[in-house]
Amino acid sequence: MPAEKLRSSLLLRASAALVLMLVLWWLVLSGPLLFLLRHSAGFAMSVLHGGDSGQFISVSASGDWNFHVPLELGAQYVPAEHRTLEIHSIDFTAAPRDLNAFTFSVPVLWALLLAAPGFRRCLRPLLLGTLLMGGVELVSFLLFVDLAGYRAVAQNLQPLDGFATWWMGLGDYLLRGVVPFVAPFFVAIALHRDLRTEVLSWAAGTPLAQPAARETSASANENRLRKSRQRRTPRGA
Repeated sequence: MPAEKLRSSLLLRASAALVLMLVLWWLVLSGPLLFLLRHSAGFAMSVLHGGDSGQFISVSASGDWNFHVPLELGAQYVPAEHRTLEIHSIDFTAAPRDLNAFTFSVPVLWALLLAAPGFRRCLRPLLLGTLLMGGVELVSFLLFVDLAGYRAVAQNLQPLDGFATWWMGLGDYLLRGVVPFVAPFFVAIALHRDLRTEVLSWAAGTPLAQPAARETSASANENRLRKSRQRRTPRGA
């Protein structure tokens, strides 16, 4: 069927583009995207908290990222030191490989849009989608940094109970395991009209309407045949 062939072609193009873009991301793009993420996150944190952007995220000699997260928690009792301390910030370190998820969405979005029908119609969604997806990644990364900071503080103050461990783990899972994989598909469908029409029609099951069309055509032929017989029937019969 033509519709099924078009959709099969779209799936093949999307799969090939996705594999190619992920290989390119792993070999070439992950480093520059992490660089952009670090500087944009540092700038955003400097706007939110004041100060120099370089003081919030720095890179050690080993390549790990050092975070300095402002957290105004006031006076807190620290069991390890047996005294009460004023907590205004928390420092922790993360390996770059643990942050690659925040650069994953943009290449996936590029693959989806480049595989969509009509290359010229992809240019505007590609530009807008890249900016929007970059914003989503930045917000997700900032939320992850705050969550990691609160987790580090909580672990130093007292053991986490089951509920706190659960919701912190859930937040980490959503930010690093769900949003980077799901968001590109929603952004691509929202920005590319032809892709949105194709996906929505597929979800609606439009191929199932083709047998109905044949049935309607058969009914129309039957009606024409009935009318033809009625015309041939003598009036006195």
